[in-house]
Amino acid sequence: MPAFWLLVAYAVCFGIQHKTPFLQERFILLDRLLVCTYCTGFHAGWVARLLAWQAMPLPKDYPALATELITWALASAAFCYVVDAAVKWFEVNSAE
Repeated sequence: MPAFWLLVAYAVCFGIQHKTPFLQERFILLDRLLVCTYCTGFHAGWVARLLAWQAMPLPKDYPALATELITWALASAAFCYVVDAAVKWFEVNSAE
């Protein structure tokens, strides 16, 4: 089940980076965030965890909630970065 939500996080990351032209060139900080897959993947991770709360309930106490959201965000950041690097590698090295 967590692998599915990592894919959801990657989809959120990819969608925000590549399918939201209305976010581009508005704020310098936002532009820098959208260029960085690791950074966008971090934020996509906690968003995906909040989307998954019905499948895997959130903890009742706030320190555990914060820890879980940060853990999901960091795992998502790493996953999104690795998948994005692999996709870029395949795009460059694929024979046409």
